[in-house]
Amino acid sequence: GRVRAGSADARGCDLVVNASPAGMRAGDPLPVDAASIAAGAFVGDAITLPVVTPLLAIARDRGCATATGVDMFDAVATRIADFFLEP
Repeated sequence: GRVRAGSADARGCDLVVNASPAGMRAGDPLPVDAASIAAGAFVGDAITLPVVTPLLAIARDRGCATATGVDMFDAVATRIADFFLEP
């Protein structure tokens, strides 16, 4: 499938990922309309601090599987190091 930026309405999406800075500071608006996230969706947030962002907290309350920014970084850390250290 194609990857594209969409609207704040997550209805019909099986995967919702925040790759913006929204959620790094208290009071930031959510990057999507939380009420539109389906309970079966997978929600990821690339932000590493706070570990559980407001978006992820809401998604977990709705029963969604989630991935934190730390989870995402841990999954690619070795590849990043290899990229920079290979001659």
